[in-house]
Amino acid sequence: MRLSTISVLAISFSSVFAVPIASKRSPGFFGDLETGLKNLANSNATVSGVISTIGQSIANPKLTAARLEVVKSLSDTTGALNQISSQATASNNAGIAPLVTQAQQGVKQAQDGVDNIGEALVSGATPSKTDQKSVAVGIKQALLAINAMPAAVTTANSALSSAISSGQSAVASLSQGGQGVLSASGLSLTDLGLPADFATSDSLTS
Repeated sequence: MRLSTISVLAISFSSVFAVPIASKRSPGFFGDLETGLKNLANSNATVSGVISTIGQSIANPKLTAARLEVVKSLSDTTGALNQISSQATASNNAGIAPLVTQAQQGVKQAQDGVDNIGEALVSGATPSKTDQKSVAVGIKQALLAINAMPAAVTTANSALSSAISSGQSAVASLSQGGQGVLSASGLSLTDLGLPADFATSDSLTS
């Protein structure tokens, strides 16, 4: 069990102790709370790890809110990329496909890092900087790819433009959430071995 652990914890703790939860949730990440809770029994979660995570949620609501924003925005970005791909195909904008692939790869890298961080939290371990760096790099790859899409449109199409706009909004929230996690954790990009200007540069160089 991977994603449901961190999703359930983020939803449960933030709704009770920290921040309000948006009423609209995509079923992939937020749909089945009962199943997610049952799956905790099949993960590496420990009682002390879960209690520690609850305590952290109470003590640091900004961190909880930022983690929740990352989880939700990963889902929103994935959905937007699916729509972009469909609309690009329908409007014969072939140049969008490689950018969708790049963005999806970035989202997957970030998601894998989030999964590992979630496993660490509920097992009582400290999330590794390697996983945190992986999340940051994945988010940046998705951000660069999606923001490059408007210039790759060769046949104007309002539905495609709308989908790209939604993708840009989702990945911007994802980036904001990721930076919020670092800030609330007392970390910087340089602590992860990344350049200080990594978040604002146009390069993935690490």
